[in-house]
Amino acid sequence: MKSIRTALNCLVSLTTLLTVSPVHGEVEPPMSGTAPQLRLNNCTEIAAMFPQTAPGQSSLDEALASKHGLFTQQHGSDIEYFAYIGDKQIAVSNYSPLTGEMDLKKRDEDLQRKTEEKLAALERKFAITVSRNQTIKHAANHGAKLEKERAIDVRQPNFGETLALEYALERSLPTTGSKTELQFLFPLQCSLNGALAEWELSTKNKPTVVVEPGTGDRQLEYVLMHELSHHSQYKMGLDPLAPFNWKMTHSLGWQTFTNPLTGETDWAIATTTGLLYKYSSSMRKWISCNKSGQPVDCIGSRVAHQREADHMTSKEIASIAKVRPCTAYMSNPLEVMAEGLAMYRMSKVHRSALLKKSPELYEIIKDFDQKLIAKHYGAGMMRSVDGLVVSLNDSAESHVRDFESHIIASTPTP
Repeated sequence: MKSIRTALNCLVSLTTLLTVSPVHGEVEPPMSGTAPQLRLNNCTEIAAMFPQTAPGQSSLDEALASKHGLFTQQHGSDIEYFAYIGDKQIAVSNYSPLTGEMDLKKRDEDLQRKTEEKLAALERKFAITVSRNQTIKHAANHGAKLEKERAIDVRQPNFGETLALEYALERSLPTTGSKTELQFLFPLQCSLNGALAEWELSTKNKPTVVVEPGTGDRQLEYVLMHELSHHSQYKMGLDPLAPFNWKMTHSLGWQTFTNPLTGETDWAIATTTGLLYKYSSSMRKWISCNKSGQPVDCIGSRVAHQREADHMTSKEIASIAKVRPCTAYMSNPLEVMAEGLAMYRMSKVHRSALLKKSPELYEIIKDFDQKLIAKHYGAGMMRSVDGLVVSLNDSAESHVRDFESHIIASTPTP
């Protein structure tokens, strides 16, 4: 056993994630917040974290599975390595109980080989590129603010992350044709100032999804689907460098404003009664404002400072919004739309939650998604309730109608 633990010390860097509250957080979105890391490299600590739980199932198996983003359980006399993806448990491999150091190394190499094969298959199928263990040069294009290209160390995603990527890609229509148009980067060091992931254009205008270290423990498939929803916006001709020009943000219940006194340009969310509120990052509250974004009090009169304006929490604003956001990640209409698309595509459970929470947003997202499907495939395809794209026929349409009718009938009237 000592020799196995010595080998494992070279193989495993175990990451335990600490959860913090999301920025807008009374109603926590499915995935948001930051993920600081605690790394355990000592085998004694690893073994203590994973005590033996069943005959033949060793703490070393669990630690090795963790390195590859997987879990273990007893399966007869074997140890099964598996992943939780979406709402399902996905079996990866069955192994006999460990017998020595070479056995452990072979197990590690087998999982690495399977990861590489899966990544290569995804790159061919979806015309994407995924980072490997290397140093690359990268910079993001934020319009007027161009980053200076810099060298960053990136890595290959582990098996669990790769399965999450597959799940998200299957439901997000990322590319059209065989031309590679989207890349995924997994940096070794945090670079997004607290975000779990980000869709961006590189300075060479290449669509890129950057995934921070540790995000794989936060239901990565949902995080990726959120970022791929931004890619859907891009594919439908919505310019990410000029978001204030997006006409569809009005249908989402938002208005753009430019304050003539300060030059500030931003969005304000509209309530069911026609009032406008903008988000104040300094107060972490929603501030009542006029059509020019200037703060006003509860009767609509101008005030000098936003602290004197009427203000509400995210939860309060969501409850009276013209089009109710589906999560607390609602700082602007781009994110409201991305959250809606992610929930609509993620699974039957998530789609049900979206329809219950915001029927108006559900219909907007459904229409947008169907237009993207038609652009991608042409006529004759549609989104099933489990998030996959299927042939459009009477049976499939009837299934969706029955699903929607059941959810609406079972949702209490506010």
